[in-house]
Amino acid sequence: MSLIITSSSQGLDETNQIGIAKPEQYKNHMKNSLIIEAGSEIAVESVKINRIPMLDAGAAIVANYWFGERLAKNVGGYGPSPLDKSLSYIIPTQNRIGRSVTPVDFADQYLNTLKEAYSLHPEIDSVNIEMNTKFSAGGVFEGYEYIIPQIGIAGSASSTSPPAATSYVATIPTATNAFREGAYVTWDGSELDGAEGQFGQLQPRGEAGGPIALNGGLLQYDPSDLDQFTVGLSRPYCPKVAQTSPVTDESGGAESCQTPDEVFKPDGGAFGCGPYERDYYDYCAEVSTDGKLRLYHALPAQGKYVDTDAPFALGEGDGLRMTEIIYYEKTNTSFTAGNGENSSFATDSPITWSGNEGTISFETDGEKVKVLYNASVLCQASLVNASTKGQIPKPIAQTAWKMYPTVSFWEDDEPITIDKYTSRTSATIWNNQPENSWITKTLMSTFLDEVNGISTSKPVFVEGPNSNERPPWNNADFWGKKVDSRDMFVPYAAENATPAVPEEGGQIHTYQPVTAKVINDYENIFIVGDSQRYMGKAIQQWQPNSGNILGFYPMGFTPIAGSMTDNLGASFASAQRPSLMSQHTSFIRVPTFTHQTYNFGTGNPSKILFQVPRFDNAGTETGALYYQNNDKTYVDLNNAQQLNITELDIHIVRKNETFVEDLTGSTEIIFHVRKK
Repeated sequence: MSLIITSSSQGLDETNQIGIAKPEQYKNHMKNSLIIEAGSEIAVESVKINRIPMLDAGAAIVANYWFGERLAKNVGGYGPSPLDKSLSYIIPTQNRIGRSVTPVDFADQYLNTLKEAYSLHPEIDSVNIEMNTKFSAGGVFEGYEYIIPQIGIAGSASSTSPPAATSYVATIPTATNAFREGAYVTWDGSELDGAEGQFGQLQPRGEAGGPIALNGGLLQYDPSDLDQFTVGLSRPYCPKVAQTSPVTDESGGAESCQTPDEVFKPDGGAFGCGPYERDYYDYCAEVSTDGKLRLYHALPAQGKYVDTDAPFALGEGDGLRMTEIIYYEKTNTSFTAGNGENSSFATDSPITWSGNEGTISFETDGEKVKVLYNASVLCQASLVNASTKGQIPKPIAQTAWKMYPTVSFWEDDEPITIDKYTSRTSATIWNNQPENSWITKTLMSTFLDEVNGISTSKPVFVEGPNSNERPPWNNADFWGKKVDSRDMFVPYAAENATPAVPEEGGQIHTYQPVTAKVINDYENIFIVGDSQRYMGKAIQQWQPNSGNILGFYPMGFTPIAGSMTDNLGASFASAQRPSLMSQHTSFIRVPTFTHQTYNFGTGNPSKILFQVPRFDNAGTETGALYYQNNDKTYVDLNNAQQLNITELDIHIVRKNETFVEDLTGSTEIIFHVRKK
């Protein structure tokens, strides 16, 4: 019978010392051979380790996020759920830590996850999000404080357009537009120019600009010199794959760009704007061949929409179509109501453009879009009810959180002037690139530079020096369509012209503006556990399990947050101390000996001898721990002959036989060898 004493350190003061050997992986040597007689067996006598308080941020840990109105519990279970009445959807996150880390290191690394998630809304100051580690007066870890500020300052109406040298214009190919070699939409700092039939989007990024601000946002076009045009705002169009140079033909462009067909177009029919009726916007103003100024927005393509010239019935959920906003409605035949409170031009006839040319402006305020003709309100959501639902711009949903100036050209050499553009920049948007948008991430791979979260590459088609390909969120390609097709976006259709009995489109949404410097009733909510209220059953694969590690167990989502100074966003703390218990069991493995055990978790034979308890003999789980094994399990060494041992390899591993990461100082393990 023999005791074998091993240690990861041979220093005199070993409490916090780590030498060449690691506390979870070390090798000891004998000057003379240790003789183990034939037919012996071995067990662990005792273990002494020093375990650092760690948070288990393994790859399976998932947290999701929400920015929008807090959802009420669905009472009764009938009718649309609270989720179906919302403009928001989950913001999924992917855990890129994937290992156990200290509480301070976790906060440092997880902060970028928070910034990435909330950078998708332009009014969140994602650059200045904070995640602070809180300790008691005695130095005991208590949890985290999360600070998620909104910018809180409206964009200035005097903002100028992005400079030519620091912006990029995406020339967007469609099935029938004039996408020709060498013919691109260009920007010189004041004018967008392109060939007949082309469709383009101004995409400033970095410090030069970004998406339109949703607090005091302004985009002002001056198409006074044009007889025909289409100008507006739209979600970003982005490359599918990184390119080393701009594409030069239609096939290359179609392969490289997220086309309007993929985002908007239903299966068949020319239901867009522009000269070929193929260009899609979230909001736009257009003067076509009839010389009338009309407004359009993208609404769900429902079965009731039939093109009378080329009949084509569309099924629910087939996509979006550009639908006219009847801003000029004076007398609605179904509701006996007009649009006078929402428009200064409720005259029963659209404005004749020729002879009345002027500026077209889009202003944004929270969920609201206001369109102005010169200085007068062309259309806005002031009075919202069943009678006006089809006469006002739709509310801004999560699919269109980030919008950029977008235009269609009807003739060659007819540039479109942008007088003013109030946008957000990399001063407040973490990773300010068009690709960094919610709708884009649901549909396609993105290439995002990760140098301090800010893009260092200018053209979209050029892969930046630090960019990494991010695949689209798994099985998320239908999320945008699900949001855009909610009942609130469907024009009100009364059954048999009876307003009291809506056929569809019965939901009337209350538009949320900016109030007291923040978007009214919008909250930053962490979804940390099972929550059908916010996620439904269709996306259960994204169900999170981060309540323990973020400090909100057993809640499914965070409670109402306390206010920050000046009411700018949200500030809240962990409801309880995040769990420092390792969710992984530790094992002692000795590859030197001739024994054999079996690890069915890996499906392989193993050299594991012992499972290290989570708590030591004194009931402690972190710090200096001592385990005395009073009920030893002996393992056969399978040695028919004498063993001569001169060195021992000692490993402490997880169940998947990877090394643990939460040990420091000196490890001491004593083995007991005896004759069977």
